Amino acid sequence: MLENNDWAFEASGLAVKKRGRTLLSVDALQLPARKVSAIIGANGAGKTTLLRALAGFVPAGGAVRFFGGQPCASGRGFAWVGQHEGADSPMTVHDYVALGRRPRLGWFGVPGGEDRQAVEHALLTMEVAHLADSRMAALSGGERQRTAVARALAQGTPAVFLDEPTNHLDLRHQHLLMRTLSRLAHEGRSIVTVLHDLALAANYADHLVLMKDGEVLASGSPETVLCAGRLLAAYRWPIKPCRDAEGRWRFDAMGTAWQHAA
Repeated sequence: MLENNDWAFEASGLAVKKRGRTLLSVDALQLPARKVSAIIGANGAGKTTLLRALAGFVPAGGAVRFFGGQPCASGRGFAWVGQHEGADSPMTVHDYVALGRRPRLGWFGVPGGEDRQAVEHALLTMEVAHLADSRMAALSGGERQRTAVARALAQGTPAVFLDEPTNHLDLRHQHLLMRTLSRLAHEGRSIVTVLHDLALAANYADHLVLMKDGEVLASGSPETVLCAGRLLAAYRWPIKPCRDAEGRWRFDAMGTAWQHAA
């Protein structure tokens, strides 16, 4: 159990149901503050549902507490990066990122020097500054994804939720994003993200939540969560985790002929 000032989110009895079907059932879960937490698991395991339930975006039973026991309210205290954001927006990249500053603007809604600096810094961090005058609808999927992350960075909230943020990103920008998230955690922000890539999750996240059939199969450090038995149960496929001489996580998912047939 984490001490009260060491966790960012705590959920108890968290349940999401739709048309009589249980999509999520989590008895208890704590996510650490000032760390990167990655939610992993197979397709349909409940990763996005858990993320949205923690953010308060879906009706859910149970309770979620945010930063030392405070209730978690949608849009309060955290930024959100969903999937396929900004695809049909007629806004420019600069104006879209600037939306992240709107909650901080005063009565007249006029951005000041700090707001402009935050926007410019976010554009540069996610390498979309050269696209500032481009329309969102004209961007590639990867460019839109980086712009959506830039908007969240500009928002400057103590926590950031991201749903599969590495989708559509090339190899370089996947690592750029994960390094940025690690830096934000080091600076004091709490990051919760859904990831499909086990290597990215294991090598960049401080805390993993392994999901299966809407339940938490394991939660803890990569060393605690990543064992062959749990991965086989979660993915229904033989996955052998190991670490190389430099300590980086690697995953062998080739299996054997009889395992493939199973």
